Amino acid sequence: MTADQGQPTVTSDDPRVIHTRKVVLAAAMELLRSEGHEAVTPLRIAERTGIARTTIYRHWPERRDLIADAIQAHRPDWQFESTGEVRTDLLQHLERVVARLNAGPLPPFFATLIERAEHDQELAELHCRMADHRSRPVVMALEAAIERGELPADLDPSGAVALIDGPVFYRRLISREPLDADFIATIVDGFLARFD
Repeated sequence: MTADQGQPTVTSDDPRVIHTRKVVLAAAMELLRSEGHEAVTPLRIAERTGIARTTIYRHWPERRDLIADAIQAHRPDWQFESTGEVRTDLLQHLERVVARLNAGPLPPFFATLIERAEHDQELAELHCRMADHRSRPVVMALEAAIERGELPADLDPSGAVALIDGPVFYRRLISREPLDADFIATIVDGFLARFD
């Protein structure tokens, strides 16, 4: 039966479609977090959710697209509001980053994305978009500090991100050392000491 013969058309804004996508992406993210990207398959998601594999394949013909959408749907919000003082802005940003890295799915999430991005152009592009999104609060804090005269006008805010965010991600994902308030303060104060 066609839509013209009375069968309702299902569109992407249909509440049933929205609900299905939400459930599938939540299950995909949980599998990604707990077992890694190889576990994210239509079969495993169907077993967890009761949603038919054919439905999952219809929305995500490629497993890579399912993983990318799950990551995108659960991307953290790194909003920024300036306090008017660069040290406080940077400390607050890093505190939010550390809180998300210490609790929740972010570490395996980033590790999976970085690994898969080496072999998949679409995931590499997603990784770049997410890195830009994550670094935006630092860039905004530094731009605001430059405007206030706290930092030199020739500072490259985008280039400085690695000096501020980089040590946190290295410590959590590579050396696997604890992240605490003292470490955050050392990063921020070390960065700002360059401009004394």
